[in-house]
Amino acid sequence: MITLIQFPCSKKEKIANFSPFCLKVETYLRATKTPFQIETNKGDPKSSSPNGKLPFVKLQDGNLIADSQLIIEHFEKTNSLDSKFSDTQRALGLAAQRLAEDHLMWTVLYQRWIDQDEWPHSRQVFFKGVPKILVKPISSLIQRRTIKMAHAQGVGRHTEENIYRFADQDFKALSDLLGEKEFFVGDSISTHDMALFGLLANCLHAPVNPKLQALVKKYDNLTKFVERINKEYYPERY
Repeated sequence: MITLIQFPCSKKEKIANFSPFCLKVETYLRATKTPFQIETNKGDPKSSSPNGKLPFVKLQDGNLIADSQLIIEHFEKTNSLDSKFSDTQRALGLAAQRLAEDHLMWTVLYQRWIDQDEWPHSRQVFFKGVPKILVKPISSLIQRRTIKMAHAQGVGRHTEENIYRFADQDFKALSDLLGEKEFFVGDSISTHDMALFGLLANCLHAPVNPKLQALVKKYDNLTKFVERINKEYYPERY
Protein backbone atom coordinates (compact mmCIF):
# COMPACT_ATOMS: atom_id res chain seq x y z
CA MET A 1 0.00 0.00 0.00
CA ILE A 2 1.08 3.58 -0.67
CA THR A 3 2.19 5.52 2.40
CA LEU A 4 1.67 9.29 2.62
CA ILE A 5 4.16 10.88 5.00
CA GLN A 6 3.04 14.28 6.23
CA PHE A 7 2.78 16.67 9.16
CA PRO A 8 0.65 15.62 12.12
CA CYS A 9 -2.76 17.16 12.66
CA SER A 10 -5.46 16.74 15.26
CA LYS A 11 -8.55 14.75 14.25
CA LYS A 12 -10.60 17.38 16.07
CA GLU A 13 -9.76 20.06 13.50
CA LYS A 14 -12.03 20.99 10.58
CA ILE A 15 -9.25 20.28 8.09
CA ALA A 16 -7.06 17.21 7.80
CA ASN A 17 -3.73 19.03 7.72
CA PHE A 18 -2.33 22.49 8.41
CA SER A 19 -0.03 22.17 5.40
CA PRO A 20 -1.81 23.16 2.16
CA PHE A 21 0.47 20.81 0.24
CA CYS A 22 -0.16 17.80 2.48
CA LEU A 23 -3.90 18.50 2.31
CA LYS A 24 -3.69 18.77 -1.48
CA VAL A 25 -2.14 15.31 -1.84
CA GLU A 26 -4.42 13.60 0.66
CA THR A 27 -7.45 15.08 -1.11
CA TYR A 28 -6.17 13.76 -4.44
CA LEU A 29 -5.68 10.25 -3.05
CA ARG A 30 -9.17 10.30 -1.53
CA ALA A 31 -10.82 11.68 -4.66
CA THR A 32 -9.20 9.08 -6.91
CA LYS A 33 -9.93 6.29 -4.39
CA THR A 34 -6.26 5.38 -4.29
CA PRO A 35 -5.58 3.02 -1.35
CA PHE A 36 -3.13 4.67 1.04
CA GLN A 37 -2.11 4.93 4.66
CA ILE A 38 -0.87 7.98 6.53
CA GLU A 39 2.36 8.12 8.46
CA THR A 40 3.19 11.14 10.60
CA ASN A 41 6.70 12.36 9.97
CA LYS A 42 8.94 12.24 13.01
CA GLY A 43 11.90 14.54 13.33
CA ASP A 44 13.36 16.86 10.72
CA PRO A 45 12.04 16.18 7.17
CA LYS A 46 15.53 17.00 5.89
CA SER A 47 16.68 13.60 7.13
CA SER A 48 13.74 11.60 5.79
CA SER A 49 12.31 13.28 2.68
CA PRO A 50 14.13 13.16 -0.68
CA ASN A 51 13.87 16.95 -0.99
CA GLY A 52 13.80 17.75 2.72
CA LYS A 53 10.13 18.78 2.71
CA LEU A 54 6.70 17.31 3.34
CA PRO A 55 4.68 15.64 2.03
CA PHE A 56 6.29 12.69 0.32
CA VAL A 57 5.00 9.23 -0.53
CA LYS A 58 6.47 5.78 -0.30
CA LEU A 59 5.30 3.59 -3.17
CA GLN A 60 4.67 -0.13 -2.92
CA ASP A 61 8.06 -0.82 -4.52
CA GLY A 62 9.78 1.27 -1.86
CA ASN A 63 10.56 4.26 -4.07
CA LEU A 64 10.01 7.71 -2.59
CA ILE A 65 8.46 10.71 -4.36
CA ALA A 66 8.61 14.16 -2.79
CA ASP A 67 6.84 17.42 -3.71
CA SER A 68 3.04 17.55 -3.84
CA GLN A 69 2.94 18.37 -7.55
CA LEU A 70 5.32 15.59 -8.55
CA ILE A 71 3.35 13.13 -6.43
CA ILE A 72 0.11 14.01 -8.20
CA GLU A 73 1.78 13.96 -11.62
CA HIS A 74 2.99 10.43 -10.88
CA PHE A 75 -0.50 9.15 -10.12
CA GLU A 76 -2.06 11.13 -12.96
CA LYS A 77 -0.18 8.90 -15.40
CA THR A 78 -2.77 6.22 -14.61
CA ASN A 79 -5.70 8.17 -13.12
CA SER A 80 -5.86 10.90 -15.80
CA LEU A 81 -8.23 13.00 -13.69
CA ASP A 82 -7.51 16.13 -15.74
CA SER A 83 -7.62 14.49 -19.18
CA LYS A 84 -11.29 15.40 -19.68
CA PHE A 85 -10.57 19.12 -19.58
CA SER A 86 -9.55 21.29 -22.53
CA ASP A 87 -6.13 22.90 -22.85
CA THR A 88 -7.69 26.28 -22.05
CA GLN A 89 -9.39 24.94 -18.93
CA ARG A 90 -6.17 23.34 -17.70
CA ALA A 91 -4.23 26.54 -18.43
CA LEU A 92 -6.64 28.63 -16.36
CA GLY A 93 -6.52 26.06 -13.58
CA LEU A 94 -2.73 26.07 -13.55
CA ALA A 95 -2.62 29.88 -13.51
CA ALA A 96 -4.96 29.97 -10.50
CA GLN A 97 -2.93 27.27 -8.77
CA ARG A 98 0.31 29.17 -9.31
CA LEU A 99 -1.26 32.36 -7.96
CA ALA A 100 -2.25 30.48 -4.81
CA GLU A 101 0.84 28.36 -4.23
CA ASP A 102 3.52 30.79 -5.39
CA HIS A 103 2.06 34.09 -4.17
CA LEU A 104 -0.80 33.76 -1.70
CA MET A 105 1.08 31.01 0.16
CA TRP A 106 3.72 33.53 1.16
CA THR A 107 1.08 35.54 3.01
CA VAL A 108 0.07 32.36 4.85
CA LEU A 109 3.69 31.86 5.87
CA TYR A 110 3.98 35.52 6.84
CA GLN A 111 0.96 35.38 9.13
CA ARG A 112 1.95 32.08 10.74
CA TRP A 113 5.65 32.69 11.28
CA ILE A 114 6.40 36.41 11.06
CA ASP A 115 3.33 38.51 12.00
CA GLN A 116 4.06 39.45 15.60
CA ASP A 117 0.36 39.56 16.49
CA GLU A 118 -0.07 35.92 15.52
CA TRP A 119 3.35 34.38 16.14
CA PRO A 120 2.83 33.47 19.83
CA HIS A 121 -0.35 31.54 18.99
CA SER A 122 1.22 29.86 15.96
CA ARG A 123 4.11 28.67 18.08
CA GLN A 124 1.67 27.24 20.61
CA VAL A 125 -0.31 25.39 17.93
CA PHE A 126 2.55 24.05 15.82
CA PHE A 127 4.76 22.96 18.70
CA LYS A 128 2.13 21.34 20.84
CA GLY A 129 3.62 18.18 22.29
CA VAL A 130 7.22 19.31 21.80
CA PRO A 131 9.22 19.35 25.06
CA LYS A 132 8.94 22.85 26.50
CA ILE A 133 12.68 23.30 26.71
CA LEU A 134 12.97 22.80 22.93
CA VAL A 135 10.07 24.96 21.78
CA LYS A 136 11.78 28.36 21.87
CA PRO A 137 15.09 27.42 20.19
CA ILE A 138 13.47 25.31 17.44
CA SER A 139 10.62 27.73 16.72
CA SER A 140 12.97 30.72 16.72
CA LEU A 141 15.25 28.97 14.23
CA ILE A 142 12.33 28.25 11.89
CA GLN A 143 11.07 31.81 12.25
CA ARG A 144 14.49 33.24 11.33
CA ARG A 145 14.65 30.98 8.28
CA THR A 146 11.15 32.03 7.22
CA ILE A 147 11.97 35.73 7.60
CA LYS A 148 15.06 35.24 5.45
CA MET A 149 13.13 33.34 2.76
CA ALA A 150 10.28 35.87 2.73
CA HIS A 151 12.76 38.70 2.27
CA ALA A 152 14.49 36.87 -0.57
CA GLN A 153 11.15 36.12 -2.24
CA GLY A 154 10.06 39.73 -1.89
CA VAL A 155 6.94 39.63 0.29
CA GLY A 156 9.04 40.19 3.40
CA ARG A 157 10.16 43.56 2.07
CA HIS A 158 6.64 45.00 2.19
CA THR A 159 4.64 46.56 5.01
CA GLU A 160 2.14 44.39 6.83
CA GLU A 161 -0.69 46.49 5.42
CA ASN A 162 0.42 45.86 1.85
CA ILE A 163 1.03 42.15 2.43
CA TYR A 164 -2.57 41.59 3.50
CA ARG A 165 -3.83 43.92 0.77
CA PHE A 166 -2.05 41.72 -1.78
CA ALA A 167 -3.70 38.66 -0.22
CA ASP A 168 -7.12 40.27 -0.57
CA GLN A 169 -6.39 40.96 -4.23
CA ASP A 170 -5.54 37.28 -4.68
CA PHE A 171 -8.76 36.18 -2.98
CA LYS A 172 -10.79 38.54 -5.16
CA ALA A 173 -9.13 37.28 -8.33
CA LEU A 174 -9.86 33.68 -7.36
CA SER A 175 -13.44 34.58 -6.45
CA ASP A 176 -13.94 36.33 -9.80
CA LEU A 177 -12.48 33.34 -11.63
CA LEU A 178 -14.70 30.85 -9.78
CA GLY A 179 -17.84 32.93 -10.22
CA GLU A 180 -20.97 30.83 -9.77
CA LYS A 181 -19.28 27.58 -10.77
CA GLU A 182 -18.72 24.72 -8.33
CA PHE A 183 -15.13 24.18 -9.47
CA PHE A 184 -12.44 26.37 -11.00
CA VAL A 185 -11.66 24.26 -14.06
CA GLY A 186 -14.75 22.39 -15.21
CA ASP A 187 -17.90 20.62 -14.07
CA SER A 188 -15.98 18.18 -11.87
CA ILE A 189 -13.01 18.41 -9.55
CA SER A 190 -9.53 18.76 -11.05
CA THR A 191 -6.04 18.53 -9.61
CA HIS A 192 -5.92 22.33 -9.72
CA ASP A 193 -9.08 22.52 -7.60
CA MET A 194 -7.40 20.26 -5.05
CA ALA A 195 -4.39 22.56 -4.84
CA LEU A 196 -6.65 25.59 -4.40
CA PHE A 197 -8.70 23.73 -1.81
CA GLY A 198 -5.55 22.90 0.16
CA LEU A 199 -4.61 26.53 0.49
CA LEU A 200 -8.07 28.10 0.82
CA ALA A 201 -9.14 25.53 3.43
CA ASN A 202 -6.09 26.40 5.48
CA CYS A 203 -6.86 30.11 5.24
CA LEU A 204 -10.43 29.44 6.31
CA HIS A 205 -10.11 26.74 8.97
CA ALA A 206 -6.58 26.52 10.37
CA PRO A 207 -6.59 28.01 13.90
CA VAL A 208 -3.63 30.24 13.11
CA ASN A 209 -4.93 32.50 10.31
CA PRO A 210 -7.45 34.98 11.78
CA LYS A 211 -6.54 37.83 9.44
CA LEU A 212 -6.62 35.67 6.33
CA GLN A 213 -9.78 33.99 7.54
CA ALA A 214 -11.50 37.36 7.76
CA LEU A 215 -10.38 38.19 4.22
CA VAL A 216 -11.46 34.94 2.58
CA LYS A 217 -14.84 35.03 4.32
CA LYS A 218 -15.61 38.16 2.30
CA TYR A 219 -16.01 35.90 -0.73
CA ASP A 220 -18.97 33.59 -0.24
CA ASN A 221 -18.22 31.45 -3.30
CA LEU A 222 -14.73 30.64 -1.99
CA THR A 223 -16.04 29.51 1.40
CA LYS A 224 -18.71 27.38 -0.33
CA PHE A 225 -16.02 25.88 -2.56
CA VAL A 226 -14.00 24.84 0.49
CA GLU A 227 -17.00 23.42 2.35
CA ARG A 228 -18.19 21.50 -0.71
CA ILE A 229 -14.90 19.64 -1.11
CA ASN A 230 -14.32 19.23 2.62
CA LYS A 231 -17.71 17.60 3.16
CA GLU A 232 -17.32 15.37 0.09
CA TYR A 233 -13.91 13.94 0.94
CA TYR A 234 -13.64 14.47 4.71
CA PRO A 235 -17.15 13.66 6.01
CA GLU A 236 -15.68 12.39 9.28
CA ARG A 237 -14.82 15.98 10.22
CA TYR A 238 -18.49 17.03 10.25
